[in-house]
Amino acid sequence: MKGVRNRSSRRLMKIFDTIKNDNESDQISDGITANSTSASSVSNSYLESLSKNDDDKLSTMNQDEKSIINQIGSIFVSQLPVLCLILSLAIFFGKKFEGWCTATSIYYCWTTLATVGYGDYSPQSQPMRLFAVFFIPFSVAIAGEMIGRIATIFANREEARAEQRFLARELTMQDLIVMDTDNSGEVSFNEFLTFMLVTMQKVEQDTVDELKVVFTGLNLDGSGTIKKDDLILAVKKRKEQKLGNRAARK
Repeated sequence: MKGVRNRSSRRLMKIFDTIKNDNESDQISDGITANSTSASSVSNSYLESLSKNDDDKLSTMNQDEKSIINQIGSIFVSQLPVLCLILSLAIFFGKKFEGWCTATSIYYCWTTLATVGYGDYSPQSQPMRLFAVFFIPFSVAIAGEMIGRIATIFANREEARAEQRFLARELTMQDLIVMDTDNSGEVSFNEFLTFMLVTMQKVEQDTVDELKVVFTGLNLDGSGTIKKDDLILAVKKRKEQKLGNRAARK
């Protein structure tokens, strides 16, 4: 009887061990599945963020290109009446005094506007030469203004992009050292603002220095702020200086 009980207990122990191992394997499998699911979700979110950033950059670039095209188009539209006038005058004088056809007159007009100056067509008659004296500088000035305005559009875009890159970058220790103009070991808002404006080329450093001199001249008590008493003292000081100058002249 004892042997039968021992064998029965052993079988029960084996069954319990098998069930326990199965439960542990299921838990491990569930953990692996959860980890893989978590990693997959993190990877998907990262890829989605990258895709979103790329889409935002592409959208911004498209908006910039559309804006530039619209600005250039507005320049041509604003200058179109003047260009038509120049072209009409060139066709009229070219046909009347030089015997040029319309295509030749247009060619002469545009080579003059572009300051190419091939010399294959040049005024020969006296009236046409007199016309060219006024036509050439006027047309070149109009073309130069248009080119300058178009170049300004691209320059402004590059400046705006440079400002965005500068504002997006992290400040370095060297930047903090340059900001700390009074060597106090701390950077105040005024120091930070001055550094940013000068670095972004919004103002010149000479202009900032001149404004500091003006502020110092008004801050007579040296408190670092301008009060009504400072303004009153400044007015009195100016009056005394004027009286002193008059007395010296006498």
